[in-house]
Amino acid sequence: MDLTLADYGFSSVRDKVVLISGASSGIGRASAMLLTRAGACLVVMARSEQRLVALAAEIAGLGYAEPTIVVGDVRDENACKGAVERCLERFGRVDVLVNNAAVGFPVDIGSCSTEEYQRTMQTNIDGAFYLTRATLAPMREQQSGHIVMISSDAGSHGSGVAPIYSVSKHALEGFTASLREQLEGWRKQGVYIRLTNVWPGTVASDYWGERDVPRHTFMTCDEMAKFILQVIACQTMANVTDIRVQQFKHGAAADKAAADWFEKHKR
Repeated sequence: MDLTLADYGFSSVRDKVVLISGASSGIGRASAMLLTRAGACLVVMARSEQRLVALAAEIAGLGYAEPTIVVGDVRDENACKGAVERCLERFGRVDVLVNNAAVGFPVDIGSCSTEEYQRTMQTNIDGAFYLTRATLAPMREQQSGHIVMISSDAGSHGSGVAPIYSVSKHALEGFTASLREQLEGWRKQGVYIRLTNVWPGTVASDYWGERDVPRHTFMTCDEMAKFILQVIACQTMANVTDIRVQQFKHGAAADKAAADWFEKHKR
């Protein structure tokens, strides 16, 4: 007899209401496509209306339910509140929040502009805070939910390539750890909100722009999306608190090529 999802330790995500930030490209877009195929009800948020419309059209063209689109910047507190309100208006609940929106780029700390610094911090940490805060009230009322933070290895060590990005991810780590302690206290009240911190491996996403990087050694966004689906599909009363994904692609030569690139671009 074939094994079931439950035998693997998973449950179906069909009809789960999932809000994804940064859904117009990269890991967010790939996750939206995969979750759609799994039967989730999606609310997708990003700044680019054109990209979101294209995503919705692609999903509908494959025969799946078109996602709800929210055009907004996570740096805008009201836009984040509006995204959660849209979830509640359309579906009456929000089951999963995927805090995926992020920016980052190589920069020298000595010459980094205030605008560059603020844009990174406001997107990567303020946006996660605004969306998380907005979802906590409805999740608490429904006594369940799942918040997924897309972090980075840069949040556990410094980065000479993208130091401000690293600062923002360190802040996200502290936010996640503190939130987890508070959510553990809610369990006494019968409120079970899961919180998972995901550290992707190096991923060939739009994050890299036109920079000359060894993309052939990186994970694809589609590969990373599968891990996010697995985290969300974990059986309800289990909480995978952290998942660190490290890619092993193309052998030692490619690994060395990637390591050499990062070493070369440290400042």
